[in-house]
Amino acid sequence: MKMSSVVMAAMAVGATVAAAGPTWTPDNSVFGNSNIIAAAYDGFVYDQKDAFFNAFGDYTRTANVGGGSSAQSLRWSPDAAESDFAVSVNGNGVGYEYYHGRTYLNFVAVEGGEYEVNLSFDWQGSGQDSVVVHFRWFDGDSRQSETVRREVPSGRASLTYTGTLVAGHHYEFYYYAEVAGSGGLSGSGTGSGDITLHAPCLADLNGDGVVNTQDFLTFLNAWASGNLVADWDRNGTINTLDFLAYLNEWAAGC
Repeated sequence: MKMSSVVMAAMAVGATVAAAGPTWTPDNSVFGNSNIIAAAYDGFVYDQKDAFFNAFGDYTRTANVGGGSSAQSLRWSPDAAESDFAVSVNGNGVGYEYYHGRTYLNFVAVEGGEYEVNLSFDWQGSGQDSVVVHFRWFDGDSRQSETVRREVPSGRASLTYTGTLVAGHHYEFYYYAEVAGSGGLSGSGTGSGDITLHAPCLADLNGDGVVNTQDFLTFLNAWASGNLVADWDRNGTINTLDFLAYLNEWAAGC
């Protein structure tokens, strides 16, 4: 059979194997409800606005004091959590001041797999002592945790973290962005916090991060030799349907 005929047959059959990946669902049984917090302190007055929830959705809070404001928003979905931070400070505070946005995501991992965290906060102003982004995960079942923090004296703080969820485990993800200072804060800052759940790229058989001819040849050799790696539809039999299923996924890339 010519390769072009195989491709046409694969498109007609439409045989694919869904790439399994991590999934999460909001859960308050171990850590309580999830929460976003906008907080502002100008040396005189402290304001904190909370939003508690136990469901996917969009949430926004803003804290205001005489010296400025802090806003925090979150869009939480089955695939990702996307946060935005915004701070505006007018220089009217006295003494030590801070403005931050915090997020607590409490959930259970229905399926395990890899996730990626990207946090950044860019402060443009004066009077600051520190610009911080911070991420911590805590596994309520294994009691393990890890904290990653980046702090700079001015400008932009950012971090990237990759971790793995264990199916059935309960987690708390806690992250925030903050600017603080004791020298008359004045300026503005914006930032974002994104958590993305990654489905594995099954067609990348040699694990080099790309899908190319080498992966196709690896599959073809396994298929020709009857290696179980080539049982793409996982039915215990290696045949043309497995070839077509892999070909579709290989052609789609990752």
